[in-house]
Amino acid sequence: MLAGLKPYLYAAVAALLLLLGGLVVYKFNSAEIASLKDQNKTLAAQVEAQAALAAGEKARSEKQSAVLTKSKEKSDALAQAVEAHRVWADEPVPDDVARLFNHSDSTP
Repeated sequence: MLAGLKPYLYAAVAALLLLLGGLVVYKFNSAEIASLKDQNKTLAAQVEAQAALAAGEKARSEKQSAVLTKSKEKSDALAQAVEAHRVWADEPVPDDVARLFNHSDSTP
């Protein structure tokens, strides 16, 4: 009687083994998927942190650019003022002014 059931018994054992193998693969894949989801969350948090840092660096760079622009404008204005003064300083003193200075030294 068992001899007639042997093929069915083998088929049932094979089906059970396939089912257990599938279950092991499913559990392994579920664990792998959970691990990948955790990694994805970590990476997303890192991307957000880097984006915030990049925004801060951009703001700091823009502020430095504005300061640099103001400094350049001040430097250019000072250079123009120095040049205007240099042109004036190279001019000879008018005769009337020179006489005034010459007379002021001799008066008691």
